[in-house]
Amino acid sequence: MRQTWILTQNDPSAELLNQFKGILASLQNGARLNESWQEPGKLVVELWEAEPE
Repeated sequence: MRQTWILTQNDPSAELLNQFKGILASLQNGARLNESWQEPGKLVVELWEAEPE
């Protein structure tokens, strides 16, 4: 399953921290980084999460 995270420079610090924690948890649970890119004021991270067996 694909999961896309969009982090912006206007996000409150606590929200950015929660998003980074979510990305890290997904990676620790077997997700793979598919793509990431930057746009003005944004960082976009796309993960492919492991399918449940």
